[in-house]
This record gives sequence, C-alpha cells and structure tokens, in this order.
Amino acid sequence: MNKTYDILIIDDEEVIINAINMIATFNEYTTVSATKPQKALSLLEETTFNLIVTDIMMPEMDGFQFLEIVNQRKIKTPVIMTTGYSTLENAVLALNSGAIAFVPKPFTLEELTSVFKRGMEYSKIFDKMSSQSSGDDLLSIIPCPPKYFRLGFDSWMNERAILYRKMEKI
Repeated sequence: MNKTYDILIIDDEEVIINAINMIATFNEYTTVSATKPQKALSLLEETTFNLIVTDIMMPEMDGFQFLEIVNQRKIKTPVIMTTGYSTLENAVLALNSGAIAFVPKPFTLEELTSVFKRGMEYSKIFDKMSSQSSGDDLLSIIPCPPKYFRLGFDSWMNERAILYRKMEKI
C-alpha cells in the first residue's frame, strides 16, 4: 500500500534534514528523509510525496543527477533544490533542469515556508494536469511572455539579462 507524505527531504547532513523537518512540521507538513539519493529513489517507488527538497552537493550522486533520474522516471513530484554552494549557474541549472525553486543555504523559516506553499500548489497543479491528460506538457500551464526565455516553471529572463551576463564574463 502506498503511503502519502507531504515532503521528501534529501541531504547528506542530518543537521540540515532536522532544520527542514522542523520548519515543515511547524507548517504542519509530514516528512520523510534520506541521507543518500539512492535511498530517496527507492522511497519514491514505494511512497507518494507532494514535494521533494534535495541538496545539490552530496557524495555518490549530486542533486542534478538525482533530478535527472526523477525526470527520466517521469515522477511528477515538484522538486526544490537547495545548496550551500549557491551560484547563479547552480540556480539557472536547477531551474532549467526542472526544479521549481532554488533555495540557498543558510535559509530562513520564511524562505522555506514560502517555497513549501508554492511547491504544494505546484503539486496540486501537477496532480490535476496528470489526471486530465498525459501530463507531459506541464509547462503549458504558465505561458512564457514574448521576448523572454523560460527559466524553470514560473520564472523568465529577458534578452538584456542574458547580454549583461555575457558582458560580465568578458
């Protein structure tokens, strides 16, 4: 029988898992945690989650590799990525890889509470879209404005920002 929890937490540091768990519990969410991405993948086979929060930098498998496997398996659970190595490149890669949010460490109660609420809303949308169609084109629910480039599910970047980033590197 498939049990349902609100949030799956994946991080190789117990102190981070405990912090995320405390904030989730404060917001009345149920959680399950794993210190290894492989364990989290096996949990995803036997348990249903509304949201996944994963670290990027972990031994054996990083968060990007984990997200790639989640996408390959067509698991429609929204993913939030967090890291202590918060760079613009990591944020852009996380969003372009399918994460719905990127939260740098250290995070605050307000930051995680906000991203949890947004993630739960995405979970409801994913469930609704999956029940109405094949669920393959979830990006169509939030159209990208003209002259912008999609960055994740709900963010966009205009050409000026891209040109500015290129000029910074020169």
